[in-house]
Amino acid sequence: MIISLKSSLQAHTVLVVDDEADSLLVCRMLLEMYGATVITAINGNEALAKIKSTSFDLIISDLSMPKMDGWQLLEHIRQDDDLKEIPVIALTAHAMSGDRTKALNAGFDNYMTKPLIPETFRKELAKIIAETPSIVKRRNTQAEERYDKTPKSQSHASNYSDSIGNKEPNA
Repeated sequence: MIISLKSSLQAHTVLVVDDEADSLLVCRMLLEMYGATVITAINGNEALAKIKSTSFDLIISDLSMPKMDGWQLLEHIRQDDDLKEIPVIALTAHAMSGDRTKALNAGFDNYMTKPLIPETFRKELAKIIAETPSIVKRRNTQAEERYDKTPKSQSHASNYSDSIGNKEPNA
């Protein structure tokens, strides 16, 4: 499935949680380039505070952080009825055999590895968005909600072409 990151991330609010400044910067720049609004946090405690005050469409969280790691953050999110449906992607430099399975079994919706290299990140994120059911479902629901709010004078066809007409930024 070919997916446009620009149309997939436009008007989405993404929380990126990582204690490494370089990873936060790269992730933020790339997500913003594709139309997402990005908010960052440096640990799970800070992320939880932001989650309680902002509605997020997607969370990308490092697994190893001080104060509260990504595993604990995920546990808090999945135990909260208001938050448990938010897709959460694990982000880690620890790409050992079995880590992906461990993250998915713990409740993460998908898994990405560092370092975050722009071209690799773009391809990996597009693949993850396409194959992660909760992200696809959330995106489709939001598209339906936008269509329902469209004035009757605007056709569905023009609404659809506007939403998919965005080209990928030149990387």
